Formats: sequence, C-alpha cells, structure tokens
Amino acid sequence: MRNKLCNLKEVFRVIYHFENKVKTITGHSINELLILCSLQKSRINPGILAEEMGISAGRISKILASLEKDKLITRELSMEDKRQMFFTITPEGIKKLQLFQNSDIEIPDVQVKSTGGNNE
Repeated sequence: MRNKLCNLKEVFRVIYHFENKVKTITGHSINELLILCSLQKSRINPGILAEEMGISAGRISKILASLEKDKLITRELSMEDKRQMFFTITPEGIKKLQLFQNSDIEIPDVQVKSTGGNNE
C-alpha cells in the first residue's frame, strides 16, 4: 500500500519536468509566467499577487525584481498612496507569454490514483 504523501512524488516529478521544459523555451519559471498572466488582466500590487498565487510576499518581491530587470513588467506608484506600488505587463512580457502559448509544451494532466483506504 502506498502512503498518500508518497503519491505526491509523482506530482512533484511531473511539475519538475514541466518547469524545466518551460525554462528551456521561455527562459523563465512557471511562477514568473503565472505572474505575467495575472498582470494581463490589470495592474496589480504585490500583496494581491502573493495572495492570488499562494506564495510569500518575499518570494513575490524576488520574482517581480527578476521580471522588472528583464523588462517584462513595469512598476508604478499609486497616485493616491505613494507607499503602494503596482505592476503592469510590458509588450515584451506579452511576447514572452505568447512564446509559451505558441510552444508545443502541453500542460501535464497530473492525477494521483487512490485505491482507497487510510494509508493511501
């Protein structure tokens, strides 16, 4: 009988290989592309992005800094509250998303099979 936790190994393995393919084609991580995807809808502040993606504010800051350095996003201060920042996708960021969309990478269908019981 397989442990539920051990079933996650397959999920992580599939995600690891998927991320490597994504990085090879786009030069960016899945999280970076997901942030670009979120920014397509509207400008967003880092706190909302962190909440939306379920990752820490510190991690979001590092990802945003990387995307900004690569000129895929821009930062702007709020007109109402100069302490707040908002990020917007650039035309280069849109091109990066299109590169992924036009690639032959398929999003994996990850399903953990359960045979029932308490130890699975």
